[in-house]
Amino acid sequence: MEFIIKYAIDNRYDCIRLTVYNKNKSAAIGLYERLGFKKIANGYWQLEDKVFVGYEKYV
Repeated sequence: MEFIIKYAIDNRYDCIRLTVYNKNKSAAIGLYERLGFKKIANGYWQLEDKVFVGYEKYV
């Protein structure tokens, strides 16, 4: 994740957006939140029976 954040800053991106399976709380969601990503209030997607949540971080 450090590479992605550095790449975004070096290449003048203003935001990183990710989607994550909503049941993946202990691994991916915990990591994203520790790194400063915020849950997008209206960022929900469904694929078959799985729900995905959007996260973003401004850099």
